[in-house]
Amino acid sequence: MIPPTTRSYISQTFSTTTSYIKSGLGLGGKALFVLSTSALLLGVPWALAFAEEQQMVEMEKEMRMREMGGEVGFELCTLGWKKGLLIHAADFDTGCDDSWGIERTTRSAAG
Repeated sequence: MIPPTTRSYISQTFSTTTSYIKSGLGLGGKALFVLSTSALLLGVPWALAFAEEQQMVEMEKEMRMREMGGEVGFELCTLGWKKGLLIHAADFDTGCDDSWGIERTTRSAAG
């Protein structure tokens, strides 16, 4: 048989330990809730804005590349026209046409 004083000490220690664990889990759960809702409220809109910004950057990059491609094509067209060269526009994918004064021809092994 366990003496009453020892039983009281064991019971009080167990009760105190249980109380600390419950309080810690309760505070931990509340902190986890605050962190997760804050992450959702701040993180989701940020992620959407970031994705939209990336999409805009890619579109601008693509537009710049198209503009540069058009400029290169224009330069090839005018260069060929000024020097009287025969350029096969399809080989360069320049968008040159007869309005630039370039004669379309096929390349031969000799030329």
